[in-house]
Amino acid sequence: MSPLVNDAKRLFVAAGSTQTPVFEGNEYVFGTLGPSQEKLEAAIKALAGLGAKTIAVVHEDGSPCYVPYLAEVNGLQLVMEANAGASPSSDDLDPYVKNLTTLAPDISVACGYGSYCGNWVKSMRRQNFSPKAQLFATCTDQVKDDVGSDVAYMMAGTDWHPTMKGIDEVTGWSASEFAVQFDKRSYRSAAYQSAAASASISVVLQAIERTGTMDDDILREYIANAHFPTVKSNLTFDENGQAFGGSVMLQFVSGEDSSDAMVVYPPEKAAEGYSIIYPMPTWEGKDCIQVSDCELTGTCAPDGTCVCTNPNDRSIGVGPTALCTNISEDFTHVSDSYYVVGYSLFAIQTFLSIICMAWTLSFRKRTIVKASQPEYMSLICIGVWIIACGIIPLSLQEGGYRNLQNVNTGEITDEPNEDIQKIDAHCMAYPWLFAIGFALTFGALFAKIWRINKLMQGASTFRRVHVGVKDVAGFVIGLLALEVLIMLTWQLVDPLQWQRSVVTYG
Repeated sequence: MSPLVNDAKRLFVAAGSTQTPVFEGNEYVFGTLGPSQEKLEAAIKALAGLGAKTIAVVHEDGSPCYVPYLAEVNGLQLVMEANAGASPSSDDLDPYVKNLTTLAPDISVACGYGSYCGNWVKSMRRQNFSPKAQLFATCTDQVKDDVGSDVAYMMAGTDWHPTMKGIDEVTGWSASEFAVQFDKRSYRSAAYQSAAASASISVVLQAIERTGTMDDDILREYIANAHFPTVKSNLTFDENGQAFGGSVMLQFVSGEDSSDAMVVYPPEKAAEGYSIIYPMPTWEGKDCIQVSDCELTGTCAPDGTCVCTNPNDRSIGVGPTALCTNISEDFTHVSDSYYVVGYSLFAIQTFLSIICMAWTLSFRKRTIVKASQPEYMSLICIGVWIIACGIIPLSLQEGGYRNLQNVNTGEITDEPNEDIQKIDAHCMAYPWLFAIGFALTFGALFAKIWRINKLMQGASTFRRVHVGVKDVAGFVIGLLALEVLIMLTWQLVDPLQWQRSVVTYG
């Protein structure tokens, strides 16, 4: 039609095409829909600015998205471009989506008509494909009806949306008021094509009113160079006669109705209080937000777990089952009565060691005590007390895990616990105390027995034998050195470590 109208030199302002060849070279023909490549321009530019590096596109026959061009312009790596054929079902799209789960692009773009975008989302859900951003073109309006809340947090490039700013000069309607009036009269939601048709009429009327003429040549010249406030914002036309600068980025906030798709970019056109959510939540994250009871006691994380508000709560479940609940950890500690018995025995042994050593030192000059070598009697008191000291590190049961716990779920992570070395020291303290105490106690006893044996041998031959402290000290020192060597080897090669294991969760 464009060539015919142009040859007749009749003004034609169209609302039904985004293809540049329709307008190029036809100076009497204008279009209130922007070029096809402009539909996603704002969205891809915004996502590239937020750090996206890779992009992929799968489109339907006859639905050009110009993604390769936009990727190059915005410095993105195109990892996949595929044609899914005409009117593909969600099953037909499964192989493409499965391939994308491996490629893991930051941005996934689906371009098609009618139910294409809805089928794409259904396949995404089945394949658990969660890119950082999912973009739609052309089929934006129907996708909400096809998949409902599954479209939440996904994005779309469009020429128009009811939340866009601007007032039409002819009707005085804002975009939102136009949507209300359209719904009242047609009993259906206003789409971008409806707004484009309204804008076409408004542009012609504004041009006629401003120029005061119906002359096609004058009107053509004026429209090509003027600005027109419409429900599609302030329209201007490029050298081909297509509207430009009107593309915006939408994001579906909850996906339940059309009001949940909000303009989030560019900032000057964004709905008040809304900005881009990037990366979007995973499927588990969306299920957590939309289905679970997590929001009652915490907030949903992108991975679908629940971040608990109360530090004593623990997160259980993922996605629709995510929830914070107060589950106290059962560490299977021993009864406090065992502590009472253990520390009581340690106190008794400490008291007896002190009494025995005090008695030995007090009577060390008496003949019978002196003959018993009070030095080694004192060593026995000390050795027995050191063995009893092993009760203290053995009583430890408050140590944590070798790896840190997830503060939300309570599950053990792969991150090491830096404080666990202090607990490990308690584990090795007991064998060290027992070994040293054993060496001192039995070294002293062996020394005394060896001394008695020497004296008895001398008496059997009627020889006078003198066995002093220094003569038998080698037994104690030798046994002590052997124990220290064994313990050092153990400590350096394979020391005991604190280990708390989780038997069950929840």
